[in-house]
Amino acid sequence: MPCRGDRAGTVPWPVEPPAAGTGRRDAGGRDVSPAALAQDAGGVREPALSRCQDTAAAIATALGLGVQTVEGLTDLDYGAWQGLTRAEASARWPGLVDRWFIAPHRVRIPGGESLLDLAARASQALAARLDAAPADATIAVVVHDSVNDVLLCETLGMPLAQYWRLRQDPCCINVIEAGTEFRVTLLNGTDHLAGVPAQAGGAAPVAGEGAG
Repeated sequence: MPCRGDRAGTVPWPVEPPAAGTGRRDAGGRDVSPAALAQDAGGVREPALSRCQDTAAAIATALGLGVQTVEGLTDLDYGAWQGLTRAEASARWPGLVDRWFIAPHRVRIPGGESLLDLAARASQALAARLDAAPADATIAVVVHDSVNDVLLCETLGMPLAQYWRLRQDPCCINVIEAGTEFRVTLLNGTDHLAGVPAQAGGAAPVAGEGAG
């Protein structure tokens, strides 16, 4: 059962603005969209945030499929950091933001989640969908890169301390084959984006380049 993880468009963390040009245009404007690489998708799952909804809807429309919103696959809860720039968050929580980049697995965001929290709920949510799907189905899962990163860490046997070592470009595709064991057969695939001009994001992200 291939499970394709698609990342929605580029957005500074942890703000949730409308979909950037890259995310919306790439997903729905032409045949270089993730839908072109998910032609046999048995369903499209998405978290409850607008950019993922837009991308999932574009894929589902191209394939004549429905979209199911999965709360357990929502982005990391950034709590009190939501909407702040890195400078603003660092001013209020000296040292904690720096630790987020150095040892992210040891940080619980004030009023929000830790990576361990995210990994637990995302893994449980994805496992439930895989268990409910036919063995030969392909599921397109459209999520933010934080969710991709923790799921990829788990699949690859990497500790969450290595969270920042995984690159996830906007609208990239990851493919995980689920069977007796899980195998990553495509990581950060972007060939489908060839020739699509990128658009600049907004303010400098707090949690890393293009995080979202």
